[in-house]
Amino acid sequence: MSNVLVIGDTQLPFEHEDYFDFCAEVYRKFRCNKVVHIGDWWDFHALSNYPTHTGAMSYNAERDKAIRRSKRWYKKYPDVSICKANHDERPDRRAEAAGLPDWARARRSDVFQSPPGWKWRDTFIIDNVYYEHGHHLFPGRGPGWKTATKLAVERRGVSTVFGHLHTVWGVVGCRNRAGRLFGMATGCGIDERKYAFYYSKNADNVLHGCAVVTDGNPHAIQMQLDRHYRWTGKLYADRGLTAQPDDHSKTARTKTPCRNTPANTPLPCVVCCP
Repeated sequence: MSNVLVIGDTQLPFEHEDYFDFCAEVYRKFRCNKVVHIGDWWDFHALSNYPTHTGAMSYNAERDKAIRRSKRWYKKYPDVSICKANHDERPDRRAEAAGLPDWARARRSDVFQSPPGWKWRDTFIIDNVYYEHGHHLFPGRGPGWKTATKLAVERRGVSTVFGHLHTVWGVVGCRNRAGRLFGMATGCGIDERKYAFYYSKNADNVLHGCAVVTDGNPHAIQMQLDRHYRWTGKLYADRGLTAQPDDHSKTARTKTPCRNTPANTPLPCVVCCP
């Protein structure tokens, strides 16, 4: 069994400035030995089918900036299972629209300058848990977090982890003939103040976070921000153990302290808490 860090949508170069440090701390705290990126690694705003911002960078400038911001991620996580996602597919869609055959298109590793250990697939299954980006689960604007996580399990029939919906974060547990299952939304790591996200400036609040699956058990980890929009340095975990309201509040929904640590410790211990 594995301890899997699941990184949410980053959409470089428009990620939150503290998201890398946040994920690194989660990786350390949970002693993770595998990493999944849930998809939307880069944004490719310049290649969007929708109108781009008037002050947007050119494609080459955006890609060069994304490559620079990717280097520390590649160094920290040389081996990553990364889900194919709608933003990452924008260059392919442009090439397809131009009529370029497959053999004339650049490989993903060349486009993203990613190391050999980064493996791109539509989905991954690790320890009987299903990982996918979520754009095929929820095309368009998705439902609330509780509905979304339940739908993911119902549609896939197995425990499922997904991203894609920037306003969805948390865990919901359920049962079927296969036994106890869960659906988990990772949240995201974007900086919604950047121009790439002006299209959703009137949407519900973005929820920043990532996820961990330890020996098949889910932990949605929230990145709480202070009034200056910086990460507080604290980790809050939702393990889906209680009924929770269907809203988009930035308040941590379930704080689950380890039973062997002092009160008010928000992070569950991965050694003694199954």
